[in-house]
Amino acid sequence: MPERIDAELAMKGDGVGSSYAFVERLFVIALRNAVERFKAEPKRWRRILHFLEADEIALVPRVFAARPPTIRAGYGTAQDPMPLITVALMQERPDQEMLGDLIEPETDYDEFEHGKAELRGAIYEQTIEITVYADHPDVALYLYHWAKYALEAHLDWFLSHGLIEPRFVQGGEVRPDPRFVPERLFCRSLTFTVRGEAVAAEPLPPPPRSLSIFLQGVTVEGHPGRVDPTLAHGEDGNG
Repeated sequence: MPERIDAELAMKGDGVGSSYAFVERLFVIALRNAVERFKAEPKRWRRILHFLEADEIALVPRVFAARPPTIRAGYGTAQDPMPLITVALMQERPDQEMLGDLIEPETDYDEFEHGKAELRGAIYEQTIEITVYADHPDVALYLYHWAKYALEAHLDWFLSHGLIEPRFVQGGEVRPDPRFVPERLFCRSLTFTVRGEAVAAEPLPPPPRSLSIFLQGVTVEGHPGRVDPTLAHGEDGNG
């Protein structure tokens, strides 16, 4: 099991909070935190590399400290320095509806006629893809296992920020595509899923009432068969 890594670089109040809407940012912060931890404490590598030869176990932390991966959200580009690890939202879908699909029933809003409105929401699931890019196959291999370990070591921290059941789903090597990927670029990807309570949208007042007049066979202001609605409308039915 991975050792727990306390994400001191991203405590609540740093702009992340507990909102489920910014999962990619949480993953980026966790990976950046792990970079700093592994640079400061190279012995952490032994739990990942313990089955390798001693010379290789000694080499990997030195290479990692000299060329730590760049971590960012989105897809990689040709301008990004290697090695690179990216975090991208691949899919989001409703996972579980609450009873009545209500999060905050009977909330007061002054702009509504009856003074009350209902906020509607649900539990959503996001699929997050982490991609490792490197210019050497062994570096891609090391960073693939490092990224998986680093994210699993932050599970408690993810839970403290409102995520539900963050878990590793699958991973593997990315087949190179010469149309998009340089010949000497090596890629591996990991997929995680997380669930969380989606932020409910506050209802907005409806648009002003308007009136459109339709005339068969008549062209007005370049609009065949109808009057330009900007010439015939009014709020509250007046116009």
